Amino acid sequence: VQCTYHRRPVISAMDAAALSLTKLGSGNNMPGYYVFHGGFNPPGGLYQESRETRYPNDLPVSSYDFQAPLGEYGQVRDSYFLLKRLHQFIRCCGDVLAGTETFFPDRMPEGRTDMITPRLTLRSDGERGFLFFNTHQRNYPTEPVRELQVRVRYASGQTETYGPLNLPAGSCGVLPLRQSWFGVTVPYMTLQPLWAGVLDGCRTLICTALGQVKPELALSGVRSVSCASADAVVREGDTVRLQGLRPGRDCVVDAAGETGSLRILVLDEADGLRFYPVELKKTTYAVLSDGIVFADGDGLSVYGCAGGTVQVFPPLPDRAGDAGPSGIFTGYRLPPIPEDLLRWAAQIRLEKAEDLRITGENPYARFLFSPAEDAPEYLLHIPAELPDAPCDALLLFRAQGDVLQLYADQLLIADEFLRGEPWTVSLRRLRPYLAEERQLRIKCSPLSPEADVYLERPVGRDGVRLELLGVTLIGLDRLTD
Repeated sequence: VQCTYHRRPVISAMDAAALSLTKLGSGNNMPGYYVFHGGFNPPGGLYQESRETRYPNDLPVSSYDFQAPLGEYGQVRDSYFLLKRLHQFIRCCGDVLAGTETFFPDRMPEGRTDMITPRLTLRSDGERGFLFFNTHQRNYPTEPVRELQVRVRYASGQTETYGPLNLPAGSCGVLPLRQSWFGVTVPYMTLQPLWAGVLDGCRTLICTALGQVKPELALSGVRSVSCASADAVVREGDTVRLQGLRPGRDCVVDAAGETGSLRILVLDEADGLRFYPVELKKTTYAVLSDGIVFADGDGLSVYGCAGGTVQVFPPLPDRAGDAGPSGIFTGYRLPPIPEDLLRWAAQIRLEKAEDLRITGENPYARFLFSPAEDAPEYLLHIPAELPDAPCDALLLFRAQGDVLQLYADQLLIADEFLRGEPWTVSLRRLRPYLAEERQLRIKCSPLSPEADVYLERPVGRDGVRLELLGVTLIGLDRLTD
């Protein structure tokens, strides 16, 4: 959702995640995004939508960020991880999901302000399905759903009751019903599948717990089930239920059936958001990381997690673990940020300019929506000895005002309509202009008390303030060669 001059919503991670999940639950088979990775308009022109060019809105001249999961500068936002979890479910179960119909409950919410009626859908082929739930409503406080019983009547005429379910407020997820993996049937579980395949030589299903939703798991048609992270394994006829299941890095369920066997790894919600399946040299690894993990040729790379740790299962064959085991996962430390980079970052500073060089004659100044002489300027000082490491630096600012514009001499290279959130700009954007020894100036216009601007966060209208909060170094580390 892009911010326009007159309307500046702030999109939370759950806003994005709940919208995508409810669309999928309502029958969408191909989620799409505009945009998933924010960008920017090329410097040197006026390519943005504006009322001057007969568009209904004024958009920033440069920024095309759209509050996307991956921001304009590659920032990894919380919505990225929530949507990644949904995408992994689709990758895992999409072949089954795509052939289903959507069924709505006999009791539906009366509207967006109805916070009492549960919001559910069932996607089913008549004999199996997926139960979607959502307790998040943008800009409205919601209540948890307690002791929910769901009755499903299948095409065979058989009716089954699931629950009781306790769904926390502000959450969403997908629960499989009567699904099978590798010959083992799972009649019901309050876990969301993320991946299925061969891991460490075993046919494996990886699931995640969903916040405070009580983790439950039932298996049918199995000869034996074992799990050290459950209080009890109880057989009821053909069904085995695991009671007191404790999700985590050591929560492993091994089930042997008549036609197959299955290992289920049950991650807690935090690690479910950190999970990546990565294939290296025809071997799949389960990786847990705060950064973005991907196969880089024959190696494993991590973006955005400099100095942290990565958990991998099974262990990497060409590198010994150095962060200690965590359940079945082996820990690997990523290289710390070099001291010279830290010293370089500490020298970046912001200084209020004594003179104004961006005047009303500049073609971009009119998009301050205030006289240029009313907008003070700040000098951004960055040490000339730029780091040569494979990393980026994100400069984080706190600002009060209306519009921020960053100039390299007289050329506008970045901007923002302020909405009560910190503003970020990256070294990657600045490098070409620093190499040309251009002066970096930030111009900030005041927000008029009379300006008809919709804001969801408080933004001061009593002047302009700008300060550099800090610099975050974002690394790209290669874990294996």
